[in-house]
Amino acid sequence: MKNFIKTHLSLAVALIALLSCESTQTTDPSETIAEQSYLPLIETFETNDLKWIQENTEHHFLEVDNGVYLIQAKDSTRQTSTAPYINDYLSELNEKFSVKINFNMLHRDVDFWSRAGLMITCASKEYKAFISNERKVIVTEHDYNDEGEFIIFEDVIEEDVMNQEIELELQIDGYKGEVLINEFGLGDFELQSKSVDGIRIFTSALTSIEVYEFSVTNL
Repeated sequence: MKNFIKTHLSLAVALIALLSCESTQTTDPSETIAEQSYLPLIETFETNDLKWIQENTEHHFLEVDNGVYLIQAKDSTRQTSTAPYINDYLSELNEKFSVKINFNMLHRDVDFWSRAGLMITCASKEYKAFISNERKVIVTEHDYNDEGEFIIFEDVIEEDVMNQEIELELQIDGYKGEVLINEFGLGDFELQSKSVDGIRIFTSALTSIEVYEFSVTNL
């Protein structure tokens, strides 16, 4: 009887050891599921999976609809800015990256200098790159500890920017940036911070734009 129990016990131990060995052999690090990557990000607004702001208030109207993100600033004094609620892609940004927007400036009030483009926030600094209804391409810098906003780049383009699609791109490389319009480089500018913590689309007061594509890519 003792031999019988001892034999079965030995078999059970051997079986457990065999199963443990097989389990260990099938665990291959190369077969683990890769973490989700958010870049490159190419947003065409066919859906609103990234949860862009959509609302209709006395100050603005924002809506994602069938491949178009409509942004309308109703207020006569305040700008409107927007960004996706899901912004995990920011954690994957390299020091060298590109952010691009394809949009159409639809309307301007004749009493206001209309402008629209991109806003990059970096810790205590805010940078805006935009196109105005006067066909100017401008980059400004604002320090949150100071009320001033300073122009750090300015150029004039030949294209009529009203009621037609235009592409504005910023290529950032650490403390340096380049402005491109329709894939043509206009010039460089300097940044005082490279700690990017936000990227937004913005319009000035009483300005409406249709956005067709927004993209962020590491270079």
